[in-house]
Amino acid sequence: MIERGFCLGWDTTLIVATSITTGVISLAYFLIPLVLYTVAAATNFKIPLTFRNALVWFAAFIFLCGLSRLMDIFLIWVPLYWVKVILDGATGVASMIALVYIVPLAKRFIRYSSLGKK
Repeated sequence: MIERGFCLGWDTTLIVATSITTGVISLAYFLIPLVLYTVAAATNFKIPLTFRNALVWFAAFIFLCGLSRLMDIFLIWVPLYWVKVILDGATGVASMIALVYIVPLAKRFIRYSSLGKK
């Protein structure tokens, strides 16, 4: 297997730019779950179970997106594509579970927000 750096022509500027931009995206993906945890902690975790499950799975999904992006950087030098596939599979599972919890909440939000309209 070939490293992704080969596909980038081992162009140092392109590799550095790709690594920095992807790293910044990863950092955001890691900080978002931290913010969600901080919000939950501020309420002493007294969040209804439906919201808690949505929060946990959404945070897991976002965190796994961050790991996946970090793996993209790693793949520039080391061709561990099966690890990437497994990581992406876990991200897909977490995203679908998060979706199962978030859709009913979105319906509730739409219902409640339309109650105030005249």
